[in-house]
Order: sequence, then C-alpha cells, then structure tokens
Amino acid sequence: MRKSSKVFVGMDVHKESIDMTVAEVGGEVRRWGQIGGDRAALAKAVRKLESAGGELHFVYEAGPCGFWIERCIRARGHACWVVSPRR
Repeated sequence: MRKSSKVFVGMDVHKESIDMTVAEVGGEVRRWGQIGGDRAALAKAVRKLESAGGELHFVYEAGPCGFWIERCIRARGHACWVVSPRR
C-alpha cells in the first residue's frame, strides 16, 4: 500500500472470525485474510493495516455481532460504517 492512498477494508463478520478484504483507490482489490472474532485479533489486524500506511475506511454488514467492532475501530481514529443488509 502507498502511504498516501485511501484504503477501504470490507469485513465479513461472523461469531468466531472476520474475513477482511482491502481495496485501494485506483488499485487492486484483494483478500487480506481471516482473523479471530475477538477484540485482540481485531486490534492486531488494525495495527498491521495502519503500519502499511494509508487512510483506512472500514465497512461491515450489521448483524447479531453488534457494534463493538465499529466502536473499537473509531476509537483508533478510523472511519467505520455499519451498513444495512437490506436494499
């Protein structure tokens, strides 16, 4: 990732895991990997993404896991949207 790039991180959230995909503006879309579904795993993944540089924007679908993910990401100073699974 380039230091000045805007990076979008899509998350497919499940009870036990979170699948992450990254997309750069004008760049490629690629699967970043799967992490555990807990706060420690999320914090570690966000730190790793931060170290690569870029302005991070996270998004995931609203579901039974609630909003703790959004609160953790926003507390680190990043944009995070929880979107409706409906049209």
